[in-house]
Amino acid sequence: MGYGYDFTEDDNESGFDFTTDDTELIAQEEAARASELWENLSDSEVQAEINGLNSRLTAFILQLQRMVNDNDYEKTAEMCKALYTKDLGPEGWLGKFYLSNQNSFAQYAGGSARPSWYANLSADQKKTYDAVLAYYGDAAALQDLTGDTWGLLRALPLLGGFRIMRIKDNFEEAGFTKAVFDKIDADLRAISDQLSQDWAAMDRNAERSMMYYDANKDRLPVEKLSYEYFHERYKDYSDNLKKSPIAASLNDRGKGVFTVRPDVEARMEVIDTYTTRVSQSDNLEDSMKNILNRTKKILSEDVPAAEKGCTTQAGQFLAGAFQTLAEAVSDFAEMSLEIYLNFRKGEDVAPYCFMKKLPSLGSAKELYSFTVDRSDPQENGTYFVDLYRSAAKAIGKHCEDFVFHHGYSDLL
Repeated sequence: MGYGYDFTEDDNESGFDFTTDDTELIAQEEAARASELWENLSDSEVQAEINGLNSRLTAFILQLQRMVNDNDYEKTAEMCKALYTKDLGPEGWLGKFYLSNQNSFAQYAGGSARPSWYANLSADQKKTYDAVLAYYGDAAALQDLTGDTWGLLRALPLLGGFRIMRIKDNFEEAGFTKAVFDKIDADLRAISDQLSQDWAAMDRNAERSMMYYDANKDRLPVEKLSYEYFHERYKDYSDNLKKSPIAASLNDRGKGVFTVRPDVEARMEVIDTYTTRVSQSDNLEDSMKNILNRTKKILSEDVPAAEKGCTTQAGQFLAGAFQTLAEAVSDFAEMSLEIYLNFRKGEDVAPYCFMKKLPSLGSAKELYSFTVDRSDPQENGTYFVDLYRSAAKAIGKHCEDFVFHHGYSDLL
């Protein structure tokens, strides 16, 4: 075999012989090259090779177009790599066919002239030569198109485009609309308003505790009066909080403990995850513009030249497949670039709006340990779940202050 190891002992010394025998490998390579020469090919065999490449190009086009919806990057990447490493490079059949037959065909493609030795061929050999020569002319006409498509697929930032489009789809599938963004902004205002209320106004509206105090101040022991009075103060605070939009996002656990509703917390965590991914995404602007420039050249120069130069139906169909591939890649790059730039600009529509600062952030008051992240989401994404968790704790402290440190606080 080609790479065999001889474990027999030498007469003079013991040991392993790790020398490599390339004879069989060289023979295999020469046989492969010989199979690409025109005299060893038939019309049907060349057509089958060209049609096979056409089919693989078409399969990749379809896979690329449904990659995002099917959430199937891996298969798409494998097909893309197979095209530019096996089919479209110098080792692909079309490239090897073109190079292997240059001496026999290069001067005669597209014309009626034939080499001097053509006259000595048999009738069948002449028929084969003429048939394969037509395909060689197509291969020559397809060289620029094949080479530029090879470069296009190698340069394609497939993963970056896939990720940014999946993020957009995930936002939309999860129902994160502009109304959700506006609700978060309204909640931020509501939290700030809740924590900065005027104490006198809150006391004037504390009807439960005032009525209880007035009805029982002269008949109950101080210990009993204070216990029930502070309990009523807590109810007053709950009534006050229910008037705020933020109440819909919180659970009142009693005894001044407030927590974020699990569904709200889960949604905020998802938004934070998506915005973080956007902030960490590859810079697609230059790479996708490069792809668009490449596809523009392919479609405006290479495809028309190939269509003009191809004379066989198989060659013309193959040129059409290359055209469709360039169009599909162009669509992918254009869509990826548009989504990426919309996220980076923080456009005022969903889902892109989640990548901009909340409008209410500038006027938000950080009271009672309530803190908000004021950084640009473009840098590290959003911290909405932290905002709501911080709000729940701060409202608990605000409630405690209202219950025990205002009103008839001397009952303590």
